Amino acid sequence: MTTLAFFGDRNVVPALHVAIASTLGSWLGPEPLEIHLFHRDITPADLALMRKTAALADKPVIFHDASFDIARIGHWRALYGSHMPYGRLFLPRLLPEHDEVFYLDADVIVDLDIRRLRVPLAGHDLAAAMPAWDFAHSHDAEVAAEVGIAPDEQYFHSGILVMPLERWRGEDILGRCLELGDRFADRLRSHDQTLLNLVCRRRIAKIPLDLTSHLYPTMSTDAGYPAESIRNFCGSPKPFDPLGNVLNIHFDLFNQWLGRTALAGWSPNNVQQLSQLKRNLRIVKPMLSTAAKLVLRKFRR
Repeated sequence: MTTLAFFGDRNVVPALHVAIASTLGSWLGPEPLEIHLFHRDITPADLALMRKTAALADKPVIFHDASFDIARIGHWRALYGSHMPYGRLFLPRLLPEHDEVFYLDADVIVDLDIRRLRVPLAGHDLAAAMPAWDFAHSHDAEVAAEVGIAPDEQYFHSGILVMPLERWRGEDILGRCLELGDRFADRLRSHDQTLLNLVCRRRIAKIPLDLTSHLYPTMSTDAGYPAESIRNFCGSPKPFDPLGNVLNIHFDLFNQWLGRTALAGWSPNNVQQLSQLKRNLRIVKPMLSTAAKLVLRKFRR
């Protein structure tokens, strides 16, 4: 059986609905897709709606949800106030009976059967992931240099992963992640992604780049994105952030999928979203940058 894991908190509930719906919409079966949602601060009512979204897809699916305790990593640097991105590193422990798991970030639209992400792993590989740039151009170049990694070595995205969990358990890879995470707790600008690259250095297989596309708030989808790919929402605001329907040109695409979920008709400007003051304040600066780009684009026309 194919197993897929998501992590999320209340900030990404609408995104999780779209990720679940689109993943199942592209699932070709015939066997069920096993989905595990690990969560924090998501209400029972919201979890019930996600199970409804999974059922609305009318595809074979087994849906599990479980809370994720951040106590062990609560002192590590957070991403917009959330420690959930680190959760993927704990999958060998969270899924002790599984030998393999697919992992996807919550802010995606999946337009392919996720089994296409499976690539051959060498005997020593610890993951398959999308190649990015090199360590020199990562946000944590100083950390990498400190542990002796050359600046021109390959760096990978962590938003799409295939993980051989049995291998992680056998080599205690999580233990090594925890050791480095504690060492650089307040310096991890790319959070779990840097830890994954440090610990799995030279042991990551490449998922073909043409299986993903990156959707920035001001970048048009008319640029020839592949018909079948995993579309990653990048930058701020994302379509599900406050003002995402105004400042993100991909909101209509997001909303089309949202209409196929139990959250159809939801707005990013509702009271619950706007009341998350701490998170919203953290994304003000990138949102202002996006707004400025849109204004400049308008005046250049």
